[in-house]
Amino acid sequence: MHYVLGIDIGGSKIDARLFAVTGDLLDAAPAWQQVQETQQGKAAHARQVAALIEQASLQAQKAGGALQSAGIASPGRFDRQGAIKPGTNSNMGLKPSEFDGVVLKSLYLTALGRVMPLYVANDAQVMLAGMLERLLPSDVGAYLLGRQVALLGVGTGLGHAIARVDDAGEYHFITDGHASKLCMPVDDDDRLALHSVQHEADVVICPDGSVRAEDLMRGPVMAALAGVEDSRQMDMATPRHAAVVCFAGTYMGRLIAMIASGQSKDTVPANGWNQQDKDEAALTQLYLIGGGLGASPLGERMVMYAKAELSRLALPNIELWHVSGEDSTARAAALLGLRRQL
Repeated sequence: MHYVLGIDIGGSKIDARLFAVTGDLLDAAPAWQQVQETQQGKAAHARQVAALIEQASLQAQKAGGALQSAGIASPGRFDRQGAIKPGTNSNMGLKPSEFDGVVLKSLYLTALGRVMPLYVANDAQVMLAGMLERLLPSDVGAYLLGRQVALLGVGTGLGHAIARVDDAGEYHFITDGHASKLCMPVDDDDRLALHSVQHEADVVICPDGSVRAEDLMRGPVMAALAGVEDSRQMDMATPRHAAVVCFAGTYMGRLIAMIASGQSKDTVPANGWNQQDKDEAALTQLYLIGGGLGASPLGERMVMYAKAELSRLALPNIELWHVSGEDSTARAAALLGLRRQL
């Protein structure tokens, strides 16, 4: 029996799940799961991930099988060599810049002390892969063939990834999706509202008055604007809450329109897309909206407002799908580990 491990690294916890492989498919339920508090700092984090891999390998052996590969979903944006771009993974280190330039795959293999098939990817890319693995065999799968598809994962932050699906249903990622960190122009009244919650919700307002894109639609900012502790407490029957959802959806539409224009700038210019990346991102035809908040009924309303804004901006041909249901990022990471072996 072959096994594949999926690890989802979050700012507060790590979710590791081991799956048996039947044919070329993962079993529906994990054979073993471990959830731990995320250890901060390069050395402690590397030891923790290596220990989880060893534990999973032991569990596979106890079941009469072997661990074949592992897929790992991590925060941070990666360059073409697999190194974390500066300033994009500030929560895992003992200081904000500790993981800048780190190649996680090399870090983990060194701590493990042996070579094994290991796939490390941005967590938004892993989330998109999980969605595609679910959607491609479904009734809508044929519609995805030959298209460029992106994810906007709305939750505590905003995840973004882009993939091109070929006519055979295989897909590969395009650029390092980073819509969350683009500078977005905002209306004057909206900027004042964001100023009022800037310190409460860690909103980044740039010197030119533009706002970091994720701060226009992520959960903590929406909660602060709505006057609640958690975005899950928001109710569309409350006018103030409904106005915040409309605000977030409208700017989601504007963000997609900015990407489609091929013109954007990053809040950290050194991390920005080059023009080739901008042109490739602009070709995206379909956005899948998911994530903890994005997949919820509130997310569905955000999508409605985003579609209306795209129509107003004369971009009705860009499609948005609200993808309900919660996908396990750890399982999606295991799927990437499995695909690496097939």
